[in-house]
Amino acid sequence: MLERLYQVQTGFYMVSVLMLLFWETRRKDFPVMMAHHIVTICLLVGSYAVGYVYTLLCMFIVLFPVLHTVLYTVLSMLSHESSATACCHTHNHHRYTRIGSVILLLHDPSDILLELAKLLNYAGKEAASTLSFVSMMVSWAVLRLWVYPRYIVHSAMYVWSSLV
Repeated sequence: MLERLYQVQTGFYMVSVLMLLFWETRRKDFPVMMAHHIVTICLLVGSYAVGYVYTLLCMFIVLFPVLHTVLYTVLSMLSHESSATACCHTHNHHRYTRIGSVILLLHDPSDILLELAKLLNYAGKEAASTLSFVSMMVSWAVLRLWVYPRYIVHSAMYVWSSLV
């Protein structure tokens, strides 16, 4: 399920880059939007890759006991803790993709309302466009400035780190 969410979001932003380049009229915010889409794609791919590499490392360690001993020794020397043992707790391999998917779901409502406001503006529906834009600003402020730092960042920094 999380994999599919990442694939859909990454596909959406890749199509958005193509649409910006070849379809949409170039506006003043073209460089900013292009940078936003490219950075978002990099963040999605990076978050997914970290979770995927972590899973592969766990499987590799479990499947090859001889390498487990070698990796345990190396990781212990590098990190001064039993990282190899922590890697074997495969239920934690979704740590990054779980946090990433929650971040995606927190950011989507604001993006949808912004796109609706733009659509209504292009259609000449000024009052509806303004209402949608104000709704977007409220959802953006609540979700990204209050919910995200208070619950997501706190959970990622303190709750998850205590579980690993």
